[in-house]
Amino acid sequence: MSNNLKRATGTIFCLLLLLAMGQSAQAQLWADMVLYNGKVLTADNPNPANFTIAEAVAVFGDRIVGVGSSQDMLKLAGPRTQRIDLDGRTLLPGRIDTHDHIMTAGGRIYEEGGRRANVGMTHGITWSSKEDALAQIRTITLGKKPGEWVVIQPTFTDQAGFPNVTGSFVPPFLETVRIEELDAVTPPGVPLMLATYAYDDSLVNSAALAVRGRNAVFQAAFSG
Repeated sequence: MSNNLKRATGTIFCLLLLLAMGQSAQAQLWADMVLYNGKVLTADNPNPANFTIAEAVAVFGDRIVGVGSSQDMLKLAGPRTQRIDLDGRTLLPGRIDTHDHIMTAGGRIYEEGGRRANVGMTHGITWSSKEDALAQIRTITLGKKPGEWVVIQPTFTDQAGFPNVTGSFVPPFLETVRIEELDAVTPPGVPLMLATYAYDDSLVNSAALAVRGRNAVFQAAFSG
């Protein structure tokens, strides 16, 4: 191969290399948004107390493409990337929920952090008669410790005169349940709430009333 041909081949190779590098640079995808210098709760554990905490998060389109240190995530930022300095603030994961009962869901979530008694809906029963329901309550509460809340929501059968998935009123026969009957089927000191679809019509036992007094039972159960 002549020297001229070698030089020409080398020149072509260099040009192709530069062209490839330019195309690679153009193909670089930068994050649309980087939120950094914060406290990012990753929600990677069912217990909020055990969440991994990062400093920053990078977003491309509608997806999170990176979570880590501010330094690493800012490397994904380009000329048009929106940079948001969290200044030490906390960033929570987004949540889409089409239906939730905040007071009961909040109680369950709070319990997972180990900070209070579980006052979310803990059990369900199928109610065909008062006697059968009381027997189910006895089974559920057996072995519970004093102070351990039990919140039961009944599903009423057609035989009970109250069809399933029906709303916010209490069937008349439910009003025949007396507090003494609830006390008789629950261990001493175990607070019980029999919650219907209408929470203001729920029934409780004496242990539940003793938490904060007869007029504050719902505050005791749902606001701590």
